[in-house]
Order: sequence, then C-alpha cells, then structure tokens
Amino acid sequence: MSTRLHQLRRDARLTGASLASAADWPQSKISKVELGKQMPTEDDVTAWATICGAPPETLTELLTLQRQTLTEHRLWRQRARLGHVANQNIHNQLTAASTVIRTLELTVVPGLLQTPEYAAAKFAEGDAHGYDPSEIPAAVAARLQRQQHLYDPSKTFVFLVLEAALHLLYCSPEAMLAQLDRLVSLTAGPTNITLGLIPFGVRLHTEPMNRVVLYDESTAVVETQVGETTHHGEQASAYAQALDRIRAEACTGEQARTLINQAMSRLRTSPPN
Repeated sequence: MSTRLHQLRRDARLTGASLASAADWPQSKISKVELGKQMPTEDDVTAWATICGAPPETLTELLTLQRQTLTEHRLWRQRARLGHVANQNIHNQLTAASTVIRTLELTVVPGLLQTPEYAAAKFAEGDAHGYDPSEIPAAVAARLQRQQHLYDPSKTFVFLVLEAALHLLYCSPEAMLAQLDRLVSLTAGPTNITLGLIPFGVRLHTEPMNRVVLYDESTAVVETQVGETTHHGEQASAYAQALDRIRAEACTGEQARTLINQAMSRLRTSPPN
C-alpha cells in the first residue's frame, strides 16, 4: 500500500507538500503513509488517487489493496496478541518450507543473523505491539532454532542490509561488537549465504522502504511500523524485482568485511556515552 501510493505521487510529479496541501492534510501524513507508519483510510486513498490523476481502474486496485492491507494488519495484531513465540514459529515454518529466502533490512541486523543478545534487545521493544516481555527468552530460542536452516546446503539465503544497521545500537556496545563479529564470519562462511551491504553514499535506483522477507519468490512478508503484511503472486514478484535492483548496488565479500570492520573500529574508539 505505502509503496504504491509513494510511486503514484512520484509518477504525478507531486511533492509531499503539494499533495498534502491539495488534500488539506498535514504534510507529516504523507511521509507517515509512505513509510508505512500510518494506515490510510479508503477516503485517504480516494483523495490521494484523485489528486494524482489516477484512472478509475487504478483507484479500484488501490482500494482493493487498502482493504487487503487492513485485513493483513488485523491478522498481524492477532498474531501479536498470541505472543512472540507464535510469531517466530510462523516464520520458522515459512523458512523450513522454502528453498530461497531473501531478506532486505534497513536499520536492523536480519533475524537469521542475530546473536542471542542482539535478538533479546530487539524483542524487548515488542511491548509496543502488545507482546509479553516474559516471552523474550522463548522467542530468542525460537529465532535461534530457525538459524539452523542457514547450514542446510539445499537452501539459499541472500541478506541485503543497509550500512546503517551496522551503526545503530539496540543493545550494549559489547553485544553489538559480538554481533558485528558474527557478520564478519558470515561474509566468508557457507557458500549458500550471501550478505550484501548497501553502503552510505551509493546511488540507488530503487528506494528501500520497508523490511521484506521473500520466500521462494512467491511470498513476500513486509513489516512496517504498524504491522506485517503478506503478499503473493504479482505483488510478491514486484518485491522480488525491487530486491534484484537493490542487490546490484550491494557490497559483498571483502568489501562487506571492510564496512563491518570499520563499524567495529568506530564503536571501539568512539563508544556512546
């Protein structure tokens, strides 16, 4: 939903400010919707499409997508009420059933590559979505169980991670150094694992907007600030194509190790206060 609306505005050559003015919305609403931080209503989608000059068939598609997204979000909230462990088990099942798993992360180390300490720190944020903090140890164990699939040679894993994830701290500096050290080892690890880092300053032809996990090119799980949505068919293919374009700009192997080592050096010499 957020990606389609963002592209519609870009195609109409409208700035966020001009769209907000035409719709009589605060400008912050545009960025929140496009970043997946706010769920647009049907009226919002109709106004957005009308101002951007979208044809009737596009509006119909967008309204259908809005309803699907809202349904997916409600399902995600139900999963959140079931707890951390139930949510992790869903991803465990998807990973076990898939041959090729591709992940895009913007600001966080991918779950399949996280150390226990890093994972626990991330799960601790989950109370904002209604998760029970007492479930954190079991959730970490479930995530670590999924990591066993990394060493299955019949599976292929591709992780695309923005360089920002190497520098943002969600845990202690010591735990982050251990996490980065694990990433270094994976850059020269099993041949079925590719870690691609998107460095600062690189020119991108596709904007990374949300965390995406793509299972066998047929199922895309997209996480936003307000929930998780699942896409199949043509929508999953669109995410697959976006990941292909982003991967073309990624550093791997020795170049990736250099970026990670630089982040480790910076953390050692200039730890946060």
